[in-house]
Amino acid sequence: MGLLKRSLFTPFAIYLTLISLFGVASLLWGLVQFPTYNYDTKVSFILLAMLAVLPAFATTSVAVSEQAGITYHIGSVVSLAAVPMFGIPAATVIMAIDTFVTWLIKPADNKTWRKSARQLAFNTGMHAIAVFAAGAVLLFLRSWLGPETIWGQTLPWLPAAIVYEEANLWLLIGVLRLQHGASINPWEVWQEDRWATQISVFVLALGGGTLAYALQTYEWLGVTIFFLPIILSAYAFRLYVRQMQTHLN
Repeated sequence: MGLLKRSLFTPFAIYLTLISLFGVASLLWGLVQFPTYNYDTKVSFILLAMLAVLPAFATTSVAVSEQAGITYHIGSVVSLAAVPMFGIPAATVIMAIDTFVTWLIKPADNKTWRKSARQLAFNTGMHAIAVFAAGAVLLFLRSWLGPETIWGQTLPWLPAAIVYEEANLWLLIGVLRLQHGASINPWEVWQEDRWATQISVFVLALGGGTLAYALQTYEWLGVTIFFLPIILSAYAFRLYVRQMQTHLN
């Protein structure tokens, strides 16, 4: 019992628990709001959730040490695109769906993807926090610039994408540091990940903004039109990450 108590109250366990609980709370918050949508909005949301599943089939992982790695995917494009029309809670539900499907279909290994329930819970919370922070920035800037103006529809996407990527990365670096100790240098991991972060920010800002515009303008038809571009973007990003990792090694 004494050993169990110590394991439950280590900084690593506390960090995992807090992040995971945030993910569960965000998911429940989004699900509670779903019944309030009208029929057309429900259809658009369901189609968008289906679209979020596709990038999960094109994820890729790279090792940052002998014990840990980072997994890259662009499911956040669909999630963030949902914010202007559905709000942040709905965006976290869509991100949770992508996270679960990624966890379910990605083969387990001993370094980058152990496929445990604890990993799923943490990843859900980590992505939920990143989406919440990015969505808040996006909505604030759209309101400040004017949601109907060209500036309000375009400029907020870049800072929102940066906030998402940085929040997501530093939350992950935090858990890797607590889990593996001094073998993980946060600053070095951040520097080594910059090349992937830069392209991910570009894809998230451009793809999220374009998909959000199509969704608000054409509703379910806009979602349907974007099925193929999202698939192609996901696989292109996967190939880019793999080529860059090979080049850096």
